[in-house]
Amino acid sequence: MLHIVFDMGTLSVRTRRTRRHTKWFVPVLAVTVIAATLAISQQGQAKTLHHDRVEQWRPLVEKYWTAYGYADEIDFALMVMFGESTGVPTAQHPGSLASGLFQHLPKYWADRSAAAGWAGANIFDPEANIAVAAWLRATSPEHGWRHWEATHVWYPPGSFGANTYWDGGRYANMGDGHVSVGGAYENPNPTEPPPAMTISKTSSVEGDPPEFLEGTDVVWTYEVINTGDVDLWALYLWDDALGEVVCPDDHLAPGGSTVCIAAEISELGVHEARVLAFAWDDDGREASASANGAYFGIPPAELQLEARIDGYPADESGPVVVSGDEVLVSYHLTNAGDVDIYALYIWDDALGELTCPKQDLRPGDSVICTATLIADLDETESGHLGWVWGWTAAGNQIETSDPMSYRVVEREVGPSQSDH
Repeated sequence: MLHIVFDMGTLSVRTRRTRRHTKWFVPVLAVTVIAATLAISQQGQAKTLHHDRVEQWRPLVEKYWTAYGYADEIDFALMVMFGESTGVPTAQHPGSLASGLFQHLPKYWADRSAAAGWAGANIFDPEANIAVAAWLRATSPEHGWRHWEATHVWYPPGSFGANTYWDGGRYANMGDGHVSVGGAYENPNPTEPPPAMTISKTSSVEGDPPEFLEGTDVVWTYEVINTGDVDLWALYLWDDALGEVVCPDDHLAPGGSTVCIAAEISELGVHEARVLAFAWDDDGREASASANGAYFGIPPAELQLEARIDGYPADESGPVVVSGDEVLVSYHLTNAGDVDIYALYIWDDALGELTCPKQDLRPGDSVICTATLIADLDETESGHLGWVWGWTAAGNQIETSDPMSYRVVEREVGPSQSDH
């Protein structure tokens, strides 16, 4: 927060925009400036502004503001520059792409720069950016500063009578309009609430936090709702864990909503990340919202299944059984993972469902599920497949299978009495 010294009390300057000063997005919700102070006389006129990054542009601001007849607003213009870009000529907003020292919107730049005599200039050219800002201020003498609204100044209660605060003091009704340094800008609708939105971040699995097996997809759903009374544009979402989240719609009418989807691969442990949402109304006012989402990454589950015939492993060579004999089919199931597995279900493609003594296994536990069949000589090379399914507490399905093979032979008949 930028503190301004005034003989009636302490003023507070809030900034509307979040910034990035490189090509990488670093969201900043509040700017704290210790090295900047603004001295103001009893008449409320700015005299000096001390901040190296801003002060380096004073000669250009003086040149163009004086040319348009606004020499008395030079210090205020520098303060607005500070609120917009902190004096960094390459500053660019990640959502609206507002650019340069005075954060011009690219969609207006070509027309406005041409009208100001800077046709074809780069939006990041410091002199062009300042010159077009001065022209923009001059083209609307009464409310030229409305194009920014980045710097909101409020006085202590009692300084100007009754005060009504909105959004933690960002918008203030001083009775005679929105007051700014030197009275350079007055909001014609001081009691109008700011644009507003909400956002939620939820996963595809319930829980607090929901559990996901390590290495599986965590799908996030973001719902953004315009809770204000004006249209919002250029919707931009940033998830601290995933980066930018692309939404199907970037325009929200009043009461409108959109749902955005993103996914990540789960890792072990508890992971929580914030999502930030930004959008702007037709006047360039910003609406923002945030939400947190968390998940708990758990070790992968593992089931081991072994098929047996009469107690012998039913592998490719397979045990030998006699045609017509009753054969014991068994599936030996072990929880070889680190999480509990529930609701076990075993299916043999020749025998159907098998009943097990228990259906829940803790890590390391085993169970044997059995059935019987009559060996059939017509199936001398018999084989079927056993499947097992189970679920973790988080709802993740685990499955495995094991083929069963065995050989059927004809019963040998011993010598009869007539043979002797």
